Amino acid sequence: MPSIDITRVDPFEICSIRPPTENYSLTFRLTRNCGWNKCLFCPAYKYGASFSRRSIEEVKRDVDRAKMIHALLMEYGIGAGGSIQNSYQEAAGLIEKISAAKREEREADQSITSLNQDQSPTSIDEHSEEDEQLAWFASWFKEKPAIEDSIYHLLSWHLGGGETCFLGDSNSLILSPAFFAEVVAYIKKAFPQLKRFTIYGRIKSAAKKTVKDLRVFQEAGLSCCVYVMLGLGGARWSKEHAVETATVLTEIAPDYVRLRSLEIFSKTGLSAAVQGGDFVEASEEQTAREIRIMLEQIEAPCVIVSDSASNLLAVNGTLPHDRERMFAVVDEYLALSHREKLAFSLESRLRSFIGQYGGMTHDVLQAVAPYVTDHGTDISNTPDYEVMNAIKLIRSKLMP
Repeated sequence: MPSIDITRVDPFEICSIRPPTENYSLTFRLTRNCGWNKCLFCPAYKYGASFSRRSIEEVKRDVDRAKMIHALLMEYGIGAGGSIQNSYQEAAGLIEKISAAKREEREADQSITSLNQDQSPTSIDEHSEEDEQLAWFASWFKEKPAIEDSIYHLLSWHLGGGETCFLGDSNSLILSPAFFAEVVAYIKKAFPQLKRFTIYGRIKSAAKKTVKDLRVFQEAGLSCCVYVMLGLGGARWSKEHAVETATVLTEIAPDYVRLRSLEIFSKTGLSAAVQGGDFVEASEEQTAREIRIMLEQIEAPCVIVSDSASNLLAVNGTLPHDRERMFAVVDEYLALSHREKLAFSLESRLRSFIGQYGGMTHDVLQAVAPYVTDHGTDISNTPDYEVMNAIKLIRSKLMP
């Protein structure tokens, strides 16, 4: 007989937006959405998502709920052995038990009754061509948590090793050191197996903190990681963007530098700049040269990680030890002819798409069908613009 009353199990708020490295992390929201929300390239919080701070009581309540769900999973032996598929099937059965129990007591828990409702912050017209790119993005947001989301989230964390935690949403550096320290201490007590904590944070927010304040965040287990967005300077400022970024990284000497490729989403400030002729996208060759410039000019030891599906080149290694090897990856691409570069880009993006989604969707299959063979791709009889349109379509659907 289970010792936990399943009618007392409630969902907790998880972070919709988090780094790819935190896909299997336990997450808690210390704030909701983004307090800045002015980045011209970012569509994440521009569709009705409002910013708010959460109280320490709210956060602790969520930690308690997560602890209860994890204990319930362990009590039922879900995730303790067998295949991942069986674990999720068992979790689905537990969700049904919880739903049935709550219905029987007629508690009318909103998180149960709204399981099949659209919980995105705004309604996006998926029939609009420019908004198809954003439909999947909006579907990530669930402001009102459901019990199924919380259970699958805890199971994913457990199966992923159960040692990491991401505290969101967009900029946890706006919090006071005392608030952050209290939250982390409470989470560690509930989940003592956690070994690493991660947050998003703006550089300007960090600059407002004293060294003593920042040390509190560091002592919670944070390591310094800088995101570099390739192509953000556009075609005009591509070289300067790379040179100045390398200068900053040399001064910061971060533990990690994670590469991201700029993707321009519709209805953002950058999209408007493109339409107005004020911003011209950097070519893929230019972004590859940006990487090479940075590899050459960064004069601080750090780990370079290309862990985004949107990236063209898999440039990974530790500076300065792996500098020449990383050069070779970039130079091999730059040595290709124009048509070879197009073929390389198509194959790279297609591999990323299949790896991310497990196969091709109908529209992607239709776009690449004329030049995909059993032995790879053949664009010899295909005009440049058709190949480029196919690459653009695939890129628009990759999760960064």
